[in-house]
Amino acid sequence: MGHVYLGQSHAGKRVAIKVIRSEFADDPEFRRRFTREIRVARGISALFTAPVVDADPDTDPPWFATSFIDGPSLATLVREQGPLALQAVLTLATGLAEALAAMHRGGLVHRDLKPANILLTDVGPHIFDFGIALPPDSTRLTAGDILGTPGYLAPERIEGDDGTPASDVFSHGACLVFASTGHGVVKGDNLAGISRSCTAASSTWSAYPTRSTHWSYGA
Repeated sequence: MGHVYLGQSHAGKRVAIKVIRSEFADDPEFRRRFTREIRVARGISALFTAPVVDADPDTDPPWFATSFIDGPSLATLVREQGPLALQAVLTLATGLAEALAAMHRGGLVHRDLKPANILLTDVGPHIFDFGIALPPDSTRLTAGDILGTPGYLAPERIEGDDGTPASDVFSHGACLVFASTGHGVVKGDNLAGISRSCTAASSTWSAYPTRSTHWSYGA
């Protein structure tokens, strides 16, 4: 949807600048989503995401800048170094749960939590890319479209629902499976196959390390 550049403020602080490609910027509906992403990101604690430094969703091309987080994504780390050790997975699970709980207390549902949207640092995971997060006063912008990433979407999301905090909990668990095994919780060679596996609950815990079966979530 866009490009991310590493920049530097006048004070010498590094920032990440997200610039939307012209083919998306020309779509009024996408601009509304982009404006909402900025608003959502500004409403989340810097403990859990990169704080917004500045933004202009109305210019051409639209853009916003956040503080730069110096750390790999969960997807990159597992791809380059393999599955995480047990203690690292448990630390990740706790950090993600705290971040999601903060979002949900603010009335937000992320709706696209996945390994590529989780940055890892020495102080814990940071969640970003809130382009399809829903605040309480929002309505679906594109009727009938499924927005999100197959393999990490809860079954109700694949069936067309906007999702609830419980949908993020499903995605949370799917990310932890990826972190501990290097692959997703559902199988499929394409969108249709992944969707069938997810909605049919065809995945089995016997295929994963025993430790994965003992994860649970508090209210």
